[in-house]
Amino acid sequence: KRWEAFRRRTQPSLRVGTAKFAQANAEKLPQANESIDVVVNVYLFHELPHEARRAAAAEMARVCKPGGLVVWVDSVQTGDRPA
Repeated sequence: KRWEAFRRRTQPSLRVGTAKFAQANAEKLPQANESIDVVVNVYLFHELPHEARRAAAAEMARVCKPGGLVVWVDSVQTGDRPA
Protein backbone atom coordinates (compact mmCIF):
# COMPACT_ATOMS: atom_id res chain seq x y z
CA LYS A 1 0.00 0.00 0.00
CA ARG A 2 2.75 2.47 0.86
CA TRP A 3 4.52 1.94 -2.46
CA GLU A 4 1.27 2.46 -4.40
CA ALA A 5 0.55 5.72 -2.53
CA PHE A 6 4.10 6.94 -3.27
CA ARG A 7 3.77 6.00 -6.94
CA ARG A 8 0.49 7.90 -7.29
CA ARG A 9 2.02 11.03 -5.71
CA THR A 10 5.14 10.98 -7.89
CA GLN A 11 3.66 10.12 -11.31
CA PRO A 12 3.49 13.02 -13.80
CA SER A 13 0.04 14.55 -13.82
CA LEU A 14 -1.54 16.73 -16.46
CA ARG A 15 -3.84 18.40 -13.94
CA VAL A 16 -3.38 19.34 -10.30
CA GLY A 17 -6.26 21.35 -8.91
CA THR A 18 -6.87 24.02 -11.54
CA ALA A 19 -3.29 23.89 -12.87
CA LYS A 20 -2.53 22.18 -16.17
CA PHE A 21 0.99 20.96 -16.92
CA ALA A 22 2.47 20.44 -20.35
CA GLN A 23 5.85 19.34 -21.61
CA ALA A 24 6.82 20.59 -25.06
CA ASN A 25 9.70 21.67 -27.27
CA ALA A 26 10.73 25.04 -25.80
CA GLU A 27 11.61 26.39 -29.24
CA LYS A 28 8.14 25.72 -30.67
CA LEU A 29 5.45 25.66 -28.00
CA PRO A 30 2.06 24.31 -29.15
CA GLN A 31 0.06 26.84 -27.10
CA ALA A 32 -1.69 29.85 -28.64
CA ASN A 33 -0.38 33.40 -28.31
CA GLU A 34 -1.01 34.98 -24.89
CA SER A 35 -2.75 31.84 -23.58
CA ILE A 36 -0.70 30.84 -20.50
CA ASP A 37 -0.82 32.49 -17.06
CA VAL A 38 2.52 31.10 -15.84
CA VAL A 39 5.35 29.65 -17.94
CA VAL A 40 8.01 27.74 -15.98
CA ASN A 41 11.37 26.34 -17.03
CA VAL A 42 13.89 24.89 -14.62
CA TYR A 43 17.53 24.11 -15.50
CA LEU A 44 16.81 24.17 -19.21
CA PHE A 45 18.74 27.09 -20.67
CA HIS A 46 22.25 25.97 -19.84
CA GLU A 47 21.55 22.81 -21.86
CA LEU A 48 20.54 24.72 -25.02
CA PRO A 49 22.74 26.25 -27.74
CA HIS A 50 22.63 30.06 -27.80
CA GLU A 51 20.36 30.17 -30.88
CA ALA A 52 17.90 27.81 -29.22
CA ARG A 53 17.95 29.93 -26.05
CA ARG A 54 16.78 32.96 -28.03
CA ALA A 55 14.01 30.96 -29.70
CA ALA A 56 12.84 29.42 -26.41
CA ALA A 57 12.76 32.81 -24.65
CA ALA A 58 10.74 34.28 -27.53
CA GLU A 59 8.29 31.37 -27.34
CA MET A 60 7.81 31.79 -23.59
CA ALA A 61 7.10 35.50 -24.12
CA ARG A 62 4.70 34.69 -26.98
CA VAL A 63 2.50 32.26 -25.01
CA CYS A 64 2.50 34.19 -21.72
CA LYS A 65 -0.66 36.24 -21.14
CA PRO A 66 -0.30 40.00 -20.61
CA GLY A 67 0.40 40.40 -16.90
CA GLY A 68 1.40 36.73 -16.74
CA LEU A 69 4.57 35.35 -15.21
CA VAL A 70 7.62 33.62 -16.66
CA VAL A 71 9.59 31.66 -14.05
CA TRP A 72 13.17 31.04 -15.09
CA VAL A 73 15.50 29.00 -12.89
CA ASP A 74 18.95 28.01 -14.08
CA SER A 75 22.58 27.93 -13.03
CA VAL A 76 25.84 29.17 -14.44
CA GLN A 77 27.86 26.30 -15.84
CA THR A 78 31.61 25.99 -16.30
CA GLY A 79 32.48 27.58 -19.62
CA ASP A 80 29.47 29.91 -19.76
CA ARG A 81 30.27 33.41 -20.93
CA PRO A 82 28.07 36.48 -21.22
CA ALA A 83 26.70 36.77 -24.76
